[in-house]
Amino acid sequence: SGFHGRVVHEAMCPDISPLDCAAEPIPDHTHDQGITFVNLQSSFLYSFDSSWQVMGVVPFQIRKQSIEYYLLETGQAYTPPYAGIHHRNETLYGLGDPQIVFQRFAPTEHFTVGLSLGSTLPLGKTEENPYALGAQSKKHQHFQMGTGSFVPVGELYVLYPKEGWGILSQARMMLPFYENKKGYFIGNTYSVDVGYWAYLHPKVNIFTQLQYLHKEPDYWLDLQAPYSENIALEASISARLRVRQDKELLFRVQRALVNWDSEEENRSEDEKLPAYWVLSVGVSFL
Repeated sequence: SGFHGRVVHEAMCPDISPLDCAAEPIPDHTHDQGITFVNLQSSFLYSFDSSWQVMGVVPFQIRKQSIEYYLLETGQAYTPPYAGIHHRNETLYGLGDPQIVFQRFAPTEHFTVGLSLGSTLPLGKTEENPYALGAQSKKHQHFQMGTGSFVPVGELYVLYPKEGWGILSQARMMLPFYENKKGYFIGNTYSVDVGYWAYLHPKVNIFTQLQYLHKEPDYWLDLQAPYSENIALEASISARLRVRQDKELLFRVQRALVNWDSEEENRSEDEKLPAYWVLSVGVSFL
């Protein structure tokens, strides 16, 4: 899966680079940052019996970013003396934090109820505190591949299956309980979604979904990380195509209908994150 977008924010002295601001006047300007995220993921599922399963997820992440600077007053292209400290034209990639969960499903007369418990594994690369380095006008990195901590994960499923169609609802929590050794603490994440699936053809299945997401802010020590908080209502539609007896193709499109965070009212229109599209393609081996 992946998406592409732009983030624009104003940059002013002395916060943008204290040492460079002290050395020479730096006019007010903007950072115009292009961001492309690509997430590759392998999932493995093993069933002990009809009720118990274990699932592992191994993510691989690609983060491509570009940066341009413009004078705030005239809009003219500009190269500040600290260029390269905060953002760079670069592509980052690496393993994210894998996840392992144990699942239990219990069918009833009309529903199937499932519970999933597990944790992420802190194997993704982490960075040093970017705000502490930025305050010293030192090169730093905001994008991390991992969290540097074990994060407990819990999910509850309720499935209402009928002949050729059904309804699936899910509630999910990620509840970190300690900061990593570099002072980074990821915020809690809660989500609830409900979806409808149906077979259009014996080999074609569609699934529409509405999701509410509440992501609390991340912190570097006592400093809230910008853009790390998110409250959103999202919609998605996906299709599964059985191409062979043991293989399915997945196509999915997702879009945020509403996005909000507590810092939004203090941002200019250019600094607000736009609504985004997420495109996903997958292959399942049955």
